[in-house]
Amino acid sequence: MKSTVFLLCSFLLFLPLPLSACWPPTYEPQEYLMYLGCYETAGIGPEGRGYNYDSDANCNLWKQQTRTSATLGDIYRVVYKASVEDVASLLKPKSTTSSKQIDTNAFARTLRSDPEAAQMLLLAKQCELARERMASPWYYPSKRDSLRLSLEQIALDAQNYQGTRFKSRYALQAERALLSLRRYDECINYWNSVKRSLPDDAIARMALRYVAGAYYNIGETETAKQLYGQAGDVESLLNIARKEGVGTIDAIYAHYPEAPELRSRMGGSIRWSEVHGDSDGLPSEREECLKIAQEGRVSDPAFWYYSAAFIDYLLGDHSRASKTLALAEKAQGNANVHESIRVFRIYLNALLTPYSSHYASDMVVQLRWLDRQIVNHLSELKRDGDRIIWDLNDNCSQYYWNDMMRKIVYGAICPKLIANGREDQALAFANMADNRLLSLFDRDENGTPWIDRYRKAPGFNSHDYRGISFKMADTVRIERLIAYVRTLEHPKTEVDRFLRERGYANPAFFREIIGTRMIREMRYEEAARWLASVPSSFQRGLNTYRDGFFKYDPFSIERRDLRNKADYKYSFAREMASLEKVIASTIDYDRKAQLMVKMATGMKNSVTDSWALSFYRKNCEDTEPAADGTIPMFLKTQNRVLAKAFTLFDEALSTAETAETKADILLAYGNIKTLMNLYPETASAAYAKSHCDTYFDYHLDRYYKQ
Repeated sequence: MKSTVFLLCSFLLFLPLPLSACWPPTYEPQEYLMYLGCYETAGIGPEGRGYNYDSDANCNLWKQQTRTSATLGDIYRVVYKASVEDVASLLKPKSTTSSKQIDTNAFARTLRSDPEAAQMLLLAKQCELARERMASPWYYPSKRDSLRLSLEQIALDAQNYQGTRFKSRYALQAERALLSLRRYDECINYWNSVKRSLPDDAIARMALRYVAGAYYNIGETETAKQLYGQAGDVESLLNIARKEGVGTIDAIYAHYPEAPELRSRMGGSIRWSEVHGDSDGLPSEREECLKIAQEGRVSDPAFWYYSAAFIDYLLGDHSRASKTLALAEKAQGNANVHESIRVFRIYLNALLTPYSSHYASDMVVQLRWLDRQIVNHLSELKRDGDRIIWDLNDNCSQYYWNDMMRKIVYGAICPKLIANGREDQALAFANMADNRLLSLFDRDENGTPWIDRYRKAPGFNSHDYRGISFKMADTVRIERLIAYVRTLEHPKTEVDRFLRERGYANPAFFREIIGTRMIREMRYEEAARWLASVPSSFQRGLNTYRDGFFKYDPFSIERRDLRNKADYKYSFAREMASLEKVIASTIDYDRKAQLMVKMATGMKNSVTDSWALSFYRKNCEDTEPAADGTIPMFLKTQNRVLAKAFTLFDEALSTAETAETKADILLAYGNIKTLMNLYPETASAAYAKSHCDTYFDYHLDRYYKQ
């Protein structure tokens, strides 16, 4: 995004972080990843049809078939961990196994009382063991070897099963044994004879994989691929595709359009592009998504339209993305996909809706739903307060719904409001996005929200003075900041109330910022008025409230510690405002000059030794022009204030009438050279002769050049 709005907001929102050049890497809110659909849609389609049949499907089926009260864990330990001998012992009365875990296992007790189930599991274990031994590199087949004979018997026993409860399980063992014996035609013929009588369960589909393997081994590859698709065996489809040089998406879609892996592969490709900004291949993938969505072979075309729309967005065509997304909104898809579609719609609307007087209220209407998602899914978030604050400050992803609130607000809504002169509304949205998640934290036993306890901790606050709403408040037009504070204190509309309830509503925070900025602008009387309403205790939560920042007397020419730091900024602003008035009304020119010197000293110190009066941070990069010649805000302000201070110093020297007063001023500022040249007979000159270094002080003016 290279528009003027983005450039403006890059300056306003993403200033260097306060007080240190050693923070960990930070990110822009636009870098939050929005696209979903490749992971949470993995459960779409018939249950258990993924090629990687995990143990749950099998164990659940055992639970249903045996009507056992055993847990899935107990079933797993018998089905997957028990030996052939252990299972065989379950068919013998009063026998024990070699495993204490099996002896005490609830599912093992079920099998002891269910010989048909135990016999079926024993056959499966025997088949598994024989096939495992035949797969050994040390196995040399012969017509009469024991392994072949055992597999032939297993195949025969499985085909002779006359029951119905375990029919698909016996069919699976028959197919496994026949395929291992390379009796491919028999494998296929047996399947064709029993397939109509088999239940449609995960085990029957697993058996179908072996039938597909038989077709593949006799050279009927197309039939094999169709059956692999029906069985949900994506890995086998991909293996064939690799040999044939066919693309993975095409290979899966042609034979298994409902494959979860098809979505995850397409989704993974789109996510890669979102993360790395790599658009290679996206146009063709967009056409692939549209083709799949439109052909009617999938049950969730919404996912594919959504993916195509997101590709439009990644390619920079937001208008086309909106039109494609409209197709997704109308198409069938699961709830997760439609939630993702709705998030994307809010973001696109925020980007594409022309600014008007109703823009903010329109955005709040849409954000209400997203705000409910933040609340409703809060259990998904691990409540580690310190970690959450650091992640918020650095825009690290931590909780999808809150991430999307911040991405939409910072990446779309705020830039549009700022570009149209509504920085006050932009501040309201940013305040909500900075603080909504924190406002939902549990309260302590006294009913105090956790974040309020955090903000009252003296000496350091790593959130309020690093959040984007603070950075905006510290840089936007001060008139708009004042307008926002008025709205914050006296909300009038539903929009005002919605944003206030979800933001940091303490007016002292923003009033203190206004006062600080007024000091920066040398508007001291206004600064004093704003700071007067900020409790003196509030400054303990400032990020600058620590030794070295609120330490020095701002009216001392020589660096001197200040004993009483209470109301540090307010006392300074009030004193500077008083000096302005007294200077204007004083008719004693020497007195006026001395007051001017004091005021000039306060100005100079407010951007040097006592810079915390005017700013919240000072890094090394703030005091030097950037490599491209850009002048940092701190340096611009410092240059402007120092120019005013030295102009006032000039006026003080020209205003003073007596040589003694002029000499006192020069001595105070350490300008010994000028003092000795112009006023050698004064008391200040005599003091300089007896106290100052001859070379250093007599040849250099420290602070001022005549």
